[in-house]
Amino acid sequence: MITKYVTYCSGRKRMDEEEIEAIQRYQSSRIDEVYEIHREDTIILSGVYGLLETNEKIPYYDHLLQWNEIGQLKEKVIKQIQNKKINKIVFYKKWLNQLQYQAIIMMATSELKIPLEIVDLTPKDK
Repeated sequence: MITKYVTYCSGRKRMDEEEIEAIQRYQSSRIDEVYEIHREDTIILSGVYGLLETNEKIPYYDHLLQWNEIGQLKEKVIKQIQNKKINKIVFYKKWLNQLQYQAIIMMATSELKIPLEIVDLTPKDK
């Protein structure tokens, strides 16, 4: 069984002009936390690129996924899940931020009938 640990991208990004690895591009303690635990099994869900391996090189971009774009991105994510032969996704979220990304993962895993576990990294004392 191939399990991947997915979290969504971040608005804060390194602005280097050249393409750099996704794990370096996104500046997020949440992404860093998931990567620290799962390393090469970590995937970042981008509103532009869909599912990114952490070592995939991407250019700088500035785009926040809008609700009216989730249908199209969901179809891309479904194809990526199939191509990567992923059998289970563990999705990491924090706060109630960016629910549209969680919605994409929920719809894609539901359509593909693969298990989904959602892990909330929100501090419990807040």
